Amino acid sequence: MKDVRKTILYAAKIVPVRMIVYFLLTLPTLVLPVFMLKVQKDLVDLVSDSSEDKIKSAVILVFILLGLYLVNKVFDMFSKDFMEFGYFRCINLHMQREIHKKMEGISLENYENVELFQLLERGQNGAMYVVFTASILNLIVQAVVLVLMVSAYLCSIYPILFIFIIFVAFPVLIEKILVAKKKAVLLQTNSQFQREMQYYKKILSDTDSEKELKVQGAGHYFYRLWKESREKQSGNEKKIEKDCFRISCGYHLIQGISHGIAFIIILVLLIYKKISIGEFSVLLSSFAFITANLSSIMSFMGEIAQAGELSKSYFDLLELEIEDGTEDIAKEDCEICFQHVSYTYPGREKEAVSDISFTLKKQESLAIVGVNGSGKSTLVKLMTGLLKPKEGICIWGKGKKRDTLKERSMLEHISAAFQIFGKYKLSVRENLIISSPEKREEDKIEEALKWADLDLKKEMVLGREFGGEELSGGQWQRIALARCYYRDREIVFVDEPTSAIDPLEELNIYQKLLELTKDKTVVVVTHRLGVAKNADKILVLEDGKLVETGTFEELQKMNGVFAKMWEEQAKWYRREG
Repeated sequence: MKDVRKTILYAAKIVPVRMIVYFLLTLPTLVLPVFMLKVQKDLVDLVSDSSEDKIKSAVILVFILLGLYLVNKVFDMFSKDFMEFGYFRCINLHMQREIHKKMEGISLENYENVELFQLLERGQNGAMYVVFTASILNLIVQAVVLVLMVSAYLCSIYPILFIFIIFVAFPVLIEKILVAKKKAVLLQTNSQFQREMQYYKKILSDTDSEKELKVQGAGHYFYRLWKESREKQSGNEKKIEKDCFRISCGYHLIQGISHGIAFIIILVLLIYKKISIGEFSVLLSSFAFITANLSSIMSFMGEIAQAGELSKSYFDLLELEIEDGTEDIAKEDCEICFQHVSYTYPGREKEAVSDISFTLKKQESLAIVGVNGSGKSTLVKLMTGLLKPKEGICIWGKGKKRDTLKERSMLEHISAAFQIFGKYKLSVRENLIISSPEKREEDKIEEALKWADLDLKKEMVLGREFGGEELSGGQWQRIALARCYYRDREIVFVDEPTSAIDPLEELNIYQKLLELTKDKTVVVVTHRLGVAKNADKILVLEDGKLVETGTFEELQKMNGVFAKMWEEQAKWYRREG
């Protein structure tokens, strides 16, 4: 119940005024049913007396009953609409903002952790159960008030019936609590299978992988993986459903027996004239009404116990500790120094980069080269602050260590175009301004598109999903470069920025990049060594280690790894020619 109390208090604090308004709208629906029962009793008693002079009074009571019914329905409709659109949506929006803020603060390295992925998924689902718990709480309060008011009226006729009503509804509570525990276990068990199914489904429907799957005939393979995960999930679900079915059957049998005994008692009271026909009618209606509401309360309490348990994941996500620094970075601090830096990804034994030391000065250009898997991208993530060194020291500017710096402050000074970039199904304009949402400079958008050689209208929607136009791989990469241009920060990182662009246009792109970054600090990651020729400094990585450092001419004279790589690439281009 601790989780339930926490959930209820949390939901109440988000929009307290709206919650009060909602309860005020529900008040008429709590009071009117009692008046309707009283009118119903008087009407039945009146009709049972066949005197003609009472017909007019009966007709009036019918219209009063109809009026009360209509007023009750109107308020019920208004309260439900407000609950959906004016209350719960506000709670949901608030929680989604909280999840977004938390996810923004989680460092990139944590995304290598499977447990974090599961926590994120459960946290998103848990947010839904927070709203559900608030909804159920409202229903419980309404049902309790209705039961108390109708029961008070019922007790004035024959109090002993209330004991039987409680006995009828009590088994539902036990049933729901037991079922809730079973379903909470199921949710935890199936979370991994659910993630696998979503991943395989995404692959099967992703336009980027569609052609490759068709050519290779791999669609059936991924479908089989999806089916295996689904069967594992279904197996767990069937087992839990069987357990829940057995629990429900036993408690429904007890409830049915109790229900029958209560009806027999009401019938005996009528036969022995302890109650009038009108009172008999009201007792039947009240009995059915209270029994249904008490059963709902017990059922809701079981649901709220289950929802409270499931919403725990949302609070686990919000309470996830995020380590971040406290210092900010200024423009003059945009210099990076690595001292014996090493990094190993979570869950792996081999170091991705090992014992790397170098200094990148302000407005200096740096090229990072090496074969695939040599640690280039990991080094860039460390330089941008997306990863923190496991060993060694990373210093920015005037002696500020990475651990003391705010991640967001570091990223504010960085513009980047990565090898794997976002293909956002938005307009061309939006694809650029998301890199710097705080500014909307139309002239700058036009300038960025022209710089990237993109002859596209700013209003054009990209991607077929929303009726837009699909771009080629090279055009998408130019969009990513234009986004980098539009962001316009002090340090520019480009990781294989021309991998999907025609080699004949590659030199032109790199020439533009050099023009863009002539007054900035620039880091270029590439496997095409000709690109590195004009850099102030080149880092050569091999198997995660920094094996050579220097200018293009200095590395050529060393006749080491870089020189051999250069010769091999030169041979390739000579053969191509």
